[in-house]
Amino acid sequence: MKIKTLITLFVFISTIAISQDYLDDIAIKSCECLSNIADTLSSDQYNLELGLCMIEASSPYAKQLKKDYRIDLNKIDKHGGK
Repeated sequence: MKIKTLITLFVFISTIAISQDYLDDIAIKSCECLSNIADTLSSDQYNLELGLCMIEASSPYAKQLKKDYRIDLNKIDKHGGK
């Protein structure tokens, strides 16, 4: 019984760690993209560029985001706030 509990716990922790890997990758790529944007933009234009960077960075992980967080990048107009 202890072994089954230990294995279940290990699988759960491994799943969380894998999920964090792609979220970290999205954050890093978003920040890299954002560093290429001029600071002189208006706040609305800057926020638009930030959103585009985030969408671009998260596109390779669309299936994982939909599975883990129910964020459908194909319906970004509805799920963008998440």
